Amino acid sequence: MDIKGRNMESIKIINRGEILKILYNNGQMSRKKIAELIGLTSAAITVNVKEMIEEGLIVETGEVEDTKRAGRKEINIDINYKYKYVIGVCIEQPDIIITLGRLNLDIVDVYRVPVQKGVGYRKVIEIIKDGISIILNRNSIERKDILGVGVGVIGEVDSTLGVSKNSFGIIEKNVPIKEELEKRLNMKVYIDNNVRTLALGEILSSKYNSNNESLLFIKYGFGVGSAIIIDNKIYSGNNNKAGEIGHTIVYPDGLECRCGKQGCLETIASMWAVGDRLQKIYSKDNTPILYEITSGNINDINKDTVLMAYELKDDLVVEIVDEALYYFCLSLENYISLLDPSRIILYGSMFEKDIIIEKIKNIFVEKIKDDAVIEKLQRSQNNGQLEKIGPISIVVDRFISNGGYL
Repeated sequence: MDIKGRNMESIKIINRGEILKILYNNGQMSRKKIAELIGLTSAAITVNVKEMIEEGLIVETGEVEDTKRAGRKEINIDINYKYKYVIGVCIEQPDIIITLGRLNLDIVDVYRVPVQKGVGYRKVIEIIKDGISIILNRNSIERKDILGVGVGVIGEVDSTLGVSKNSFGIIEKNVPIKEELEKRLNMKVYIDNNVRTLALGEILSSKYNSNNESLLFIKYGFGVGSAIIIDNKIYSGNNNKAGEIGHTIVYPDGLECRCGKQGCLETIASMWAVGDRLQKIYSKDNTPILYEITSGNINDINKDTVLMAYELKDDLVVEIVDEALYYFCLSLENYISLLDPSRIILYGSMFEKDIIIEKIKNIFVEKIKDDAVIEKLQRSQNNGQLEKIGPISIVVDRFISNGGYL
């Protein structure tokens, strides 16, 4: 193909992408309305829409209501969300989650497999391969009906090369996950850091995001993760390390982190760090409420029992959790000062507790002296669901942006 041909093909992909993005973000509308919104000629819209209808990617949904124009009625069009299925895979502890979904992020089926640290990439590849086969078989879906597979991996990921560089011990370092899975599955595979996939899922599933917003997405759980969103796009940084709030150093010469550094936020503020500290002081005298909740079984110290003891004001539990939240807020304040986001989206079961949100607000007002942050804090609208939605979003976002191509 000559240069002119390549340029025409690029323009076609861009135009198709603009049409699909308008429909994805706004729902069904007429060809005329689409032309007005994206500034293309009616002829260009007609040609591209006709092609996508023939491919089965777009469908006509009926006449535009309340039109007063005489003559031929305008017809609404929309994306055919049953065009293909998408597979999502979330690789993190305690489970590998395999999800079957639609282009509109509707979840059809979910398959979970518990995974331990050090499981190794070969075992993970087998789990994913077998899990996808199971989920397709029980839904009577053929592989040709799968658009692609999106994979979210904990830790440092090179999304361009498709390499998991450091998953903090779940699998080996520098594993070419994309290449390995594509060989075994015979499907197109795209990977990214797990928290960035969650953030992308939050963006795509929301109808309230402005195109020019800059957001900070925070995940709080076993670890502490974040993603930076600029103009509704994930910012990964030069080496795919942007947004690693959990691995910013807040306590020099502190505990060694799973990333290899010392004194990272995760070593103080994460749920595993809180649990570890509580196990060291756990007793009927030191932590009476936690001790009663767990029936004296130290192995039952987990997120739920800790939060329950916190709400019931077990003194040492409150002290340790409050310290974790203070360091979390301190790190968040530094990020806010650097990025000045319009909103801060909080994701994770910790943030579902009103008492935790109120404590965070109190820390910002009374200790950090930045009450302006309060208005920016916002719970995710998808708490508990993004591990399923997020990895699917990698494929959907690419497909829509590229005009229906991968």
